[in-house]
Amino acid sequence: MFDPKGTGFVRRDDVCNALRWYPNEPGFLGDVEVLANDMSQRKRESVIKIILTTLATKKPKKEKLRMIKKKLEALYGTGWNVFIAEGRYWAVCSHKPGSNLTFIHRGVVYGVFQTPSDSDFMEELHGPVRPKKDRIYHSKGSLQCTELLPESDVHIIESDAPQHQRESIISIILGEMKHDGQPKEKLYRAKKRIEKLYGKEWNIFQAYGGYWGLCQYRVSTNLWFNHKGITYGAFQVPDSTDTIKSSRH
Repeated sequence: MFDPKGTGFVRRDDVCNALRWYPNEPGFLGDVEVLANDMSQRKRESVIKIILTTLATKKPKKEKLRMIKKKLEALYGTGWNVFIAEGRYWAVCSHKPGSNLTFIHRGVVYGVFQTPSDSDFMEELHGPVRPKKDRIYHSKGSLQCTELLPESDVHIIESDAPQHQRESIISIILGEMKHDGQPKEKLYRAKKRIEKLYGKEWNIFQAYGGYWGLCQYRVSTNLWFNHKGITYGAFQVPDSTDTIKSSRH
């Protein structure tokens, strides 16, 4: 798609022609509010265009995430994580420098970041992300609850973590949520506590409303759960020696 002549190199003109988009066209970013970003301007505009073009297709959200990830990896290499949040969203994550982007388009939060290599870890605090009140959507239909923990309001959406680790992480996250502070501060404290127990480079998320994500993680570290209508997620960044899995929510 982006390399029509099969040269092994992708030029900016090839990307623009494939997407039928040219950055000098007025009004392209009119409805986009960038919330967090460390990309170059050209890369940021290309990534936003890929996301918005894909979202315009008549596909389920999970399929759109897969398509976005595939296009990004064709251009910028492997290891991309993609998410959509229809409501307020906070995260503490590790990403490859120059790959982090979170933005709002018509009241919905979109984000991408690339899994870092062993040598280039960078922590980034996202949030608070607050779309306008009249644009917040609460779509519980996106949660496919498969397990209810005894005597609690916790529903496991997806997990491959051992039971003791899963329960420990849930306890840490919900415990921090009860304390004072901004959501991103609570997530950061939870991240540090989890890393003391289970090793470095954990990504932690909190989302109100509908949430969809396509993420790469170290095997046996993936956990997504819902507590009183709020979605939480935690997974460990894989390194070069790990078996890597992808999770779609």
